Order: sequence, then structure tokens, then C-alpha cells
Amino acid sequence: MQAFRAELSAQWRLAVPVVLAQLGMMAMGVVDSAMVGHLDSGAQTALAAAGLGNQVLWVGGSFAFGLLSALDPILSQALGARDERGLRLGLQRGFLVAVLAWFVVALPCLVAAPVFRWFGQDPAVIPLAAEYAYISLLGFPFFLGFVVLRLCFTALQRMRPILWAVLIGNLLNVLLNWVLIYGELGAPALGVAGSAWASNLARLGMLAILLAFARSEIGHLLRPIEREVFAPGPLLRTLRIGVPLGLQQAFEVGIFGLAFLLVGRFGSVPQAGHLIAINLASLTFMVPLGVANAGAVRTGRFVGQGDAAAVRQACRATLVLALGFMSLSALAFALLPRQLASVYTEDAAVIAMAAVFLPIAGAFQLFDGMQVAVLGLLRGIGETFVPMLINFIGYWAISLPVGLYLAFRTDLGARGIWWGLTVGLFSVAVIVALRLRQRLRGELRRIRIEG
Repeated sequence: MQAFRAELSAQWRLAVPVVLAQLGMMAMGVVDSAMVGHLDSGAQTALAAAGLGNQVLWVGGSFAFGLLSALDPILSQALGARDERGLRLGLQRGFLVAVLAWFVVALPCLVAAPVFRWFGQDPAVIPLAAEYAYISLLGFPFFLGFVVLRLCFTALQRMRPILWAVLIGNLLNVLLNWVLIYGELGAPALGVAGSAWASNLARLGMLAILLAFARSEIGHLLRPIEREVFAPGPLLRTLRIGVPLGLQQAFEVGIFGLAFLLVGRFGSVPQAGHLIAINLASLTFMVPLGVANAGAVRTGRFVGQGDAAAVRQACRATLVLALGFMSLSALAFALLPRQLASVYTEDAAVIAMAAVFLPIAGAFQLFDGMQVAVLGLLRGIGETFVPMLINFIGYWAISLPVGLYLAFRTDLGARGIWWGLTVGLFSVAVIVALRLRQRLRGELRRIRIEG
């Protein structure tokens, strides 16, 4: 019990700044939606367009983020094994993987408009949403570079640079949104497109700040550039870890993106209400996601050290922290749906729709927190392929057909999509928990990239 308390305390100290960084990055999207939702005219259309454009951006963006998450076990296990060269090669190769990842992000963005039309989205929303996606694509390389450095600083448990970058990036985003959305300080009023340009500039600022810290704190890892970074064998082994993580992320984000499109078939008001509810659910999700990232770092280090008992203690601590928070957020969604929705808009119809969705979101909070925590732990020990398969089955073979049936074959309407998501999250949470239990009973080995 004493060992568990010590691990819980150590993981809490790491998790808090990780969570703050995750919340800071998520806050940029919340601010974008809230400020677009308060346009004087066409607020419903603008809110739906920003959400739809962001969804298509993150179909590829989620894969890219998952691909780069291969650095979690690579860097943390190298640290645990005191392998500085492996750490340097992993970080430098991460930037190469980021370049490849951007091309994946570009694919869905470039076909956004015809895809929106095929899914029967509101004609007034389509051009605004497509423009948002095109503009956001231009600034996404800045975000991917930021992610590579963030993963390295997190593995080193040096969170101060990340927190400064996220804080300043959010302040920039608020200021630039105010200027570019509404046309303040003599700038043109760009509306939804202004929000995309503001996010691009804020992401550039975040990358610049982390690079400034990196020069002084981890400069020895960034230079000189190792020739082996470009060796095809280790690069392919890195991709072998990262591609399942990318697909895992894409399957999850993709089902939520599809849910957004399906809700759009019921009109722009349900879609705007859905966006608010999903945005709030995504905001609370950042906490267990941050805890999962901390858990991945801790378990990765212990795997590198060859300490199986410490790995198990870290797993228990991660689950306690993630499930504890999501219990509180589920309660808030159930008791305060209208109050939470009114932060985003003053439109009574949109608030009413969001208030319908939020209690259902509260129902899946525990399952969502559990599945992301367990997936982080599996990533820390180096397992990525089986969790990818579980995600695909849970979301696309279970959640989607259940949601379609409930939405279009019963009187639930758009609520049926939400209950389908709940069933999918429950399925994934249970199956990955069983997989983690199985892995912890076996031998845990450090993954090998070089040589």
C-alpha cells in the first residue's frame, strides 16, 4: 500500500502539468468555437462550420498525432535504460515522421467540400467549413513540430517549457481571434476563416517558444543531426509502432467526426448543439488523456529499467486518477447541462439541444476515461497493434451500427448517435482493460528501434 501511495503521488506530480498542457491545447478549440458562436449574424451556421472544418482537419490530424505518439515508449524506455543515443535518435527521427504525417493530414482536407456534400450537410455551412479546413492545413506543420518537442519534454518530465508555450499560445489565440473574426484594430472581419488564421499563428508561436527552450535545455539531443536518423530500417520500425497508434486515433476521431456529419442530417441546430456537447466532453477528456500520457511515461521508464512491479503500480495509479476525475465531470454534465452550454452561445434553440446531449455525454465519461487511460498504459509498455484492432471493432463494428439503428430506426433521432457512441466506448474500455491485465501477467521487454 505504501508503494502504491508513493507511485500515486509521483504520477500526480507529473500528471498535473501534463493535464494543464492538454487543457491548454484543448482550450484553443473551445475559444475558437465560443468566439465564432458569438458572431452578430449567422452564429448557428458559423458554429457548425467551425466544428465541421475542425472535424475533417482532425481526421488526418488524429492519425498524425497517433503516429508521433510512437515517441512515447521509444523516448521513455530509452531514458529508463539510460540510452542517450537512443533518445537523441528517437527525437530527431520524430521530426522526420512529422513531415510524413503532414501529408496524411492534407488528404481529407483537400477533399473536404465534396465529402460534406456527399454527406448532405447544410449548403450554407459547406463552403465556410471547407475554407476553415484549407486554412488550418497550412499551419498544421507548426503544431506537429510542437508535438514532437512536447513529447520529448514530457518524457524528460520537464513540463515548464510546455506550460509556457501553451499559455502564451492561448493568449495569442484569444487576441488574434478577436482581431480576425470580428475585424478589430482595423483588420478585416474574416469570421470563421479568421479563427483558422488565428489558430495557425498561435501554433507558430507555440513552436517558436518550445524551440527557444529546446536550444538551452535539450540542445545536445537536437544536434548534431545523426545520419542514422534517415536509415530506412529504424524508420520503418518506428512507423511499425506509430502506424497502429495513428490508426487507433483515427478510428476514434473518425467515428466522432462521422457522428457530427450524421447529426447534421437532422439540421444545423442539432449539429450546433452536438458541437457544444462534444466540445465540453472533449475538454474534460483532456484530463484523463493527460493522465494517460503521464502513465505512458512512467510505465515506459519502468519497462526500460526492467522493473515489472513498478509498472503494475503505475498502471493502478493511472486508472485511479483518470476514473476519479471522470466521475466528477459526469456528475457536472448531468446536473448543469444548460449552464455549461450557455458559455458557448446565447441561442436558446442551440442551448436546448446541447442540454439534451450533455447528460448522455455524462453517461459515457467513465468509459471514455477508462479506455484512454488503459490505451496510454499499453502504449507505454510498447503494445500498439492489438489496441488498434480493439478500437476498430468497438467503434466501427459496434458503435456505428447501434447508433445508426437508434437514430434512424427509432424515435431517438440525433440522441441515438450519442447512445451508439456510449455503447462503443463501453465495449472498448472493457476489452482493452482485459488486454492490459493479460500483458501485465507476462514478461515486459523494452522495444528496440536501432540495430
